[in-house]
Amino acid sequence: MIRHLAAFCGLSACLLASGVSDAARLISEKRVPEARLILEPYVAAHPNDVGAILQLGLCEERMQDYSAAVFTLAKAAVLAPARADVQLAYGETCLQAARAEHSLALIHKGTQALQQAVRLSPKLIRPHEVLLMYYSSAPWFVGGSMSKAQNEADAIGKLDPDRGLAAHVILLRKQGENEKAFALCRSELAKRPSSYTALYEMGRIAALSGRHLKEGEDALATCLRIAPSQKNADIAGIHLYRGLIFKEEGRRTEARASLKRGLEIDPNDERLTSAISSLGPN
Repeated sequence: MIRHLAAFCGLSACLLASGVSDAARLISEKRVPEARLILEPYVAAHPNDVGAILQLGLCEERMQDYSAAVFTLAKAAVLAPARADVQLAYGETCLQAARAEHSLALIHKGTQALQQAVRLSPKLIRPHEVLLMYYSSAPWFVGGSMSKAQNEADAIGKLDPDRGLAAHVILLRKQGENEKAFALCRSELAKRPSSYTALYEMGRIAALSGRHLKEGEDALATCLRIAPSQKNADIAGIHLYRGLIFKEEGRRTEARASLKRGLEIDPNDERLTSAISSLGPN
């Protein structure tokens, strides 16, 4: 009897362990609810497995179950206070939950965790990006500050010039400074004519502001040519912004064709779906 029980327990442990790798695969395949179903019993049986707890919390966050995600990731943060990836996940999720729940306490916890992630891993860029978006969007009475956001953009630029450029463009556009953002991209292209980020941002600014359309269209055409050599290039986005430029120019047939090409690449992109709907019937 004891031997049978031991064998059963051993088999159960093996199944649970293999389940974690299955969950990781499901997450990579964007089958997040299925991954969560696997991770929940595993974490219940292994309450000190930080990696599994982190995966579960991220599943809950992606499913927008923010209260559950904060609870889960808080456990991971207590178990692994020196892991920057855990602090990042916890901090980012706290800020998302704070927006949903209007919680000052969660704002404080989120910003503190993100700042801790930076201290633990000074070369990590994502915490700076999350803080930039928070500081530049939140009202001043809950910590919003364009000067703080600017400091985050400067920090990003020191770590990665391309992501720094994108960060500075975001801040300029948030302040309605489209011309300055466009000029910043031009300045970067004068130094690096094949800068994918500068070309992409130039095209996006043109599409969203309705200005410098020909220059923006040319920039996006160049983006399409060099995109295959770029890691994580937003090809669907290139087609989106080209389509918006064509629409602004009155070239509706070309606009529709460009937007449809974008949807072929990413059928779930709501930006493209909305843009096509705005064109009306064929």
